[in-house]
Amino acid sequence: MDREKKREWATYFKLHLDRQLKSRAKRQAVADRGVQLFIGGASPSMPFLKVSKSSYVKTWRSVANELVARLAEQTDRVEDCFNLLRPRIERETYARLAALTVNLSELDRQFAKRHGRPMTARERELYVNALKQQPPAATVSAASLRKLWLNSVVGKIRRAQSERPDNLQKAWASVVGSEAAMETLLTRVDALKGIAYCHSLSSARRHALQRNPALPALLGRQLKLPIKKIVFR
Repeated sequence: MDREKKREWATYFKLHLDRQLKSRAKRQAVADRGVQLFIGGASPSMPFLKVSKSSYVKTWRSVANELVARLAEQTDRVEDCFNLLRPRIERETYARLAALTVNLSELDRQFAKRHGRPMTARERELYVNALKQQPPAATVSAASLRKLWLNSVVGKIRRAQSERPDNLQKAWASVVGSEAAMETLLTRVDALKGIAYCHSLSSARRHALQRNPALPALLGRQLKLPIKKIVFR
């Protein structure tokens, strides 16, 4: 493997990305696990989209029932014509799931901006159910899906950069002051849980910092991450 390819793989690994979109074998491996699958990919206007299998099956059946009902109004040979409907069913299913993905991504962004944290699994489930109750959305453009993927990658890059050890300690020092920073060390941040982990060389200093209830919010603003708690070790 050449140097550029190694650097590419290293970048994917550091950002917790995978090569599923580029590898047929990896897409198939995802489908074989039976929880998620990739749809689309047949044309540039329908880039690959990773969705849950249950959502795909439910949406596919809903679209099929709607189209079959329309077909039944025009002919009594529904079974003979059903295979002709399959490509249209797949396109409409893709369009609806793509719209749902884009809308949910925007909800994720707005929720984090408003509440300073990502949605819990239960909150996300409620939002998904609410979105599914809305009328079928218009087709989402390929550009919108590529922008969604790009924003996801950029977000991971920013989080990875903000969690570099030197950046962590710089942000920590700006919040607690240089004297306290000399006796403590911000070692890592769990952005999903909103927890920052610190080591302290002084029990007195640790106690003083633990008594400051504003510290997590101040640190979160410096790191541009939703920090809810600081754990000293």
